[in-house]
Amino acid sequence: MKVSKRNNKKRLIITSALLIILILISYAWFSHHYQLWPFLPNTAKNVDLNSSDSTKGQTKDLTTKPVSGVDNTKNSSDIPVSNISSITIDSLNQNGDTIIYSAHITNPAETGVCSATFTKNNSRTLVYDTTIHGSDCGLSISANDFDAIGVWTMNLRYYADNVQSIATSSIEVK
Repeated sequence: MKVSKRNNKKRLIITSALLIILILISYAWFSHHYQLWPFLPNTAKNVDLNSSDSTKGQTKDLTTKPVSGVDNTKNSSDIPVSNISSITIDSLNQNGDTIIYSAHITNPAETGVCSATFTKNNSRTLVYDTTIHGSDCGLSISANDFDAIGVWTMNLRYYADNVQSIATSSIEVK
């Protein structure tokens, strides 16, 4: 009788441990897939195109932390284009459920912000900001963030020292 009780307790403990491990693995996969804590993406913000305020259609530098040399109070149209640095989009493609872009900055400042703005008619605007230290910027974005399939335009801006560099490309989101 004692052996039977021990075996039942042992089975219960092993089954409970396996169930807890399975739940933790499922949570980690779900969190990673949907970019939830602790797998947060870089700054991602949605801009509502249907807003009725006076800033409709304007884009601001949307960095969450102030970056040296970037004026976060100005609209992007108010920031002059740089004569020193430039940005080139190396790639913009879709790999399964992920949109990936990479770009190279020529003559970058010590610290700057890459801001990717994705637009499509009759869809919300998506803005992704990344603080960078160096000459490369890029990001992987969930295709689920895009509310419609079709051709989207990406305006990629590099902000540093109160000037910007701009590059544009398009991608068909499937």
